[in-house]
Amino acid sequence: MKELERRARCVRSSAVIRAWEYRQRRLAKGIWFRFRRVLAEASEAYAVPPEVMDDLVARGARLEPVGTDFEPKKRLVFLERSWAEKVPQRRAVALQLGPELLGERDLVLVAFDSPSVRS
Repeated sequence: MKELERRARCVRSSAVIRAWEYRQRRLAKGIWFRFRRVLAEASEAYAVPPEVMDDLVARGARLEPVGTDFEPKKRLVFLERSWAEKVPQRRAVALQLGPELLGERDLVLVAFDSPSVRS
C-alpha cells in the first residue's frame, strides 16, 4: 500500500507542477514567441549603454513593442548595418536565448536581408 501512496503523491505533484507551468505560459501572453520572432529577423545583435540607446531613440530609431512586455523592460531597435557599425560602445551579443542576450536591456539589432530598417 505504501508504494501505491508514493506513486499517487508523485502523480499529484506532477499535476501541480504542470498546472503552474501552464499558468506561467498563459500569463506571459505570448511574449516569448514574439521575442523569438523579432530575433529571427536579426542577423546580428549589439548591446549598447543606456545613453547610446537614448540618443538612437531621439534620432528616430523605432523601439520594438515586445521589449516593453519584459520586466525589467528592454529596448530593442533595428538599424541598418552601416548605421549599426557606427554605434559607439557597442558589444556583439550572441543571438540565442541565454543569459548573455536576456541580461541586456538595450539591444541594437541588424536585419538579415535588406540594408533598410525593418518596417
